[in-house]
Amino acid sequence: LGDDGVAYVGADNSLFAIHAATGGGGFAGTVKWSYETRGLVMSSPALDTHGRVFVGSMAGTLHAVRAADGASLWSFDAEGGLYSSPALDDLGNLYVGGVDAYLYALRADTGALKWKFRASAAIYSSPATAPSAAFAGGLVFVGAADWKLYAVRAEDGLLAWNQTLRRSRAGAAGDVVADDVADDDADRVARAAPQPLRDPA
Repeated sequence: LGDDGVAYVGADNSLFAIHAATGGGGFAGTVKWSYETRGLVMSSPALDTHGRVFVGSMAGTLHAVRAADGASLWSFDAEGGLYSSPALDDLGNLYVGGVDAYLYALRADTGALKWKFRASAAIYSSPATAPSAAFAGGLVFVGAADWKLYAVRAEDGLLAWNQTLRRSRAGAAGDVVADDVADDDADRVARAAPQPLRDPA
C-alpha cells in the first residue's frame, strides 16, 4: 500500500493499482491502472520510496513500473520463473529469487544486473535484507528448496554462510541433518514444489 492510498497487487498476467479508499482521484475499489506482465504473477509487488513498483512473473521477467501511471521503467529477464517476491535494501539494490536456483541482485533505478548467486535448489521464498549499517556492505538472506538458508554478501554476491534447517532423522530439535539426507529430502521437495505455470494459449 502506497502513501497515496493505492494498493498494488498482481493477478493473472497483470499488475494492478487499486484505490484502497475514496480520494486521491478515485473511488475505493476502483482500478487506477493495470500493467501487463505477459506471465502469471505469483508474488507480491515491492514498492520503493521513489515511486517505483517491482513485480516478477513466472515468465521469468522482473518489471519496474512507475507507480503514478503504470508506465514501464525497465524489465529484466531471469533464466527461470520468478515465484519469489522482490526485496529492496537501503543501498538502492533489488533482490529476487528464481526457480532456476539463482538469487539476482539488480540496481533498482536501472535494472542493471549486479550479480547472481546460485543456490543448490530452486528459490521459491522471498529474500530478506539486513541493513548495511548492521553488517558491513549488507547481507541478503534467502531460503531454497534444499532446506538451506543462505546469507549472501550484498556488495559482491559471495556466500557469507549457509545453514541446513532440518531436523535429523532422529527428530531431535536443533539437530542439523547430514548433507546426504538433506539432498535426498531436497529432491522430494523440488518434485513437490509449485511448477512454473504455462499461460493459456
